[in-house]
Amino acid sequence: MRCCKALRKISKSIGDSCMMKELMEIIIHCQPGVYVQGKHKGICMIPFTGETSGPWFQGKVIGIGTDTQQVMDGKITQLSARYMLEGVDYAGQKCRVFVENTGTDLENCHPNIVTDSVALAAWEEKTLAAWVEGWEDGVKVHIYEEEASRESL
Repeated sequence: MRCCKALRKISKSIGDSCMMKELMEIIIHCQPGVYVQGKHKGICMIPFTGETSGPWFQGKVIGIGTDTQQVMDGKITQLSARYMLEGVDYAGQKCRVFVENTGTDLENCHPNIVTDSVALAAWEEKTLAAWVEGWEDGVKVHIYEEEASRESL
C-alpha cells in the first residue's frame, strides 16, 4: 500500500509538467533469502522468479533473479535487483530484457534496461522510475517512463 500512496503523491506533484507511462508490471515470487552480518553492515540476498504481461512485453524471469539489500542499523540503505526476462515484444519478436533496479527504498528505485529487442531498444535511453509493492507471494515491480506533457512537446 505504501507504494500506491507514493505513486498518487508523486503523480499529483508532477502535475501538468509530465506524466508517467507504465512499461511493465513484474510479478516477483520471492524465495527464502540468505543473510550475512559484517562489522558495519548486513547483506541480504533474496532469490526470485517472476513474470510480466502487458502491452509492450510479455515474458518470464530466466533462471533466478537476485535482490540484494544492504542493511545498516536495522534499516535497508540500498536495494539492487538484477534479473533477465525472456519473452515476446509488442512486435511479436522473441527477445530478452535485462533489468537492474537500484534504489534506497521501495518508493525510490531506478531501473536500467538492456534489451536485444529492436522494438524496445528505446527503453535503454529512457529516464525510468520504479515502485515496488508487496503482495502475498513476493512483490510487484512497476516500471515507468517519464513522459513530457503534450503542451511541452
